[in-house]
Amino acid sequence: MAVIAYLALYTARGQELDDRAMRIFSDNGDPTAARPLLELLSEVSIGSAGLALAVFVCLALLRRGFTLAVAAVAVTVGANLTTQVLKHLVLTRPDLGHGTLNSLPSGHTTLVFSLVLAALLVAPVVLRVPVTVLGAAVGTLTGAATVVAGWHRPSDVVTATLVTLAWGGAAIAVLDVLSPGTARPPVRPFLHRAGAAFGLAAVLGTLVAGLMLVVWGVGPGSGPGEMVAAVLSLGSIALFSALVVGGYGLLVGHTVG
Repeated sequence: MAVIAYLALYTARGQELDDRAMRIFSDNGDPTAARPLLELLSEVSIGSAGLALAVFVCLALLRRGFTLAVAAVAVTVGANLTTQVLKHLVLTRPDLGHGTLNSLPSGHTTLVFSLVLAALLVAPVVLRVPVTVLGAAVGTLTGAATVVAGWHRPSDVVTATLVTLAWGGAAIAVLDVLSPGTARPPVRPFLHRAGAAFGLAAVLGTLVAGLMLVVWGVGPGSGPGEMVAAVLSLGSIALFSALVVGGYGLLVGHTVG
């Protein structure tokens, strides 16, 4: 996250490429294609997030998992507070010819991905793979929507996914310390057994999101250079979405069971 933030904020070339990756859609694409994405972003709010988190907490408590409920709240609240502190108090965007307004990390993306990771924490084992598919799809769509709508640059989205992963990993570490006697499956056999399932689930989710973007007509125009830039822009978001959601599903499965 630090490396991406440095390149995107504090180097002229990084700022230029990041801005171009965002403007490729607003400058050359079909403006009507952004409408479904703007409607999606309008659903991402503190109220809807609070409702979803309340459901996750109830689910954890029904499973007699008080510590899981606390961990889900910590991941969601901690990740979003961290993003706001980084964006408004820590990180700056020096004037290198591409504007000085810092938007890194993305608040919308952090909110959605923190809820996805919280859902993975509290989900029963039988629902964890479906949650991975849905989470990767919703996360990818949200991140892509902020870029297509011109609200955020790709680096804003990618760093937001990593902020949530950091908090999710911290929660897993604490849960591991609180339950030292819990038997864990050997790492290598577990990865062989579950890695393909979670990996394919995460990739499937990003592919579903990509298909929806195509159906909605999201694109940069007809030029080959513009198409390559668009694929790299949204492809980086899909890649990190799959890695974060699929990887966290594996981590939860190995630690929480």
